[in-house]
Amino acid sequence: MEAQKDLDKLQKEKDQLESKTQEQLRSQIYEHMELTNPAAYRKKIKGYVLPFHTHEKPPSLPPRRQEKHSSLLREAPPVKREQQQKRRTETKAHIEQERDELRKLHQ
Repeated sequence: MEAQKDLDKLQKEKDQLESKTQEQLRSQIYEHMELTNPAAYRKKIKGYVLPFHTHEKPPSLPPRRQEKHSSLLREAPPVKREQQQKRRTETKAHIEQERDELRKLHQ
């Protein structure tokens, strides 16, 4: 009985929203956000923006120190990447070999 009341209420709200134009809906959102009151707007906008200020942050080191530490930020030399790739393929081959041995044991 109560579920039916909730369903009817939701259906009524849905019908009301569908009957409104885009402009009416936009103005309703603006009213809800209280754009004329800066304090209320800041409080309500929290739910609409990305959390933790995910925008790009300025560098934490001064420019002179950044140059000094830029060698740490450079890409790894190609030789190292080749070694990593070689290790990956060796590991994959080793895993496949172990799987094959286990399959043979279970047959």
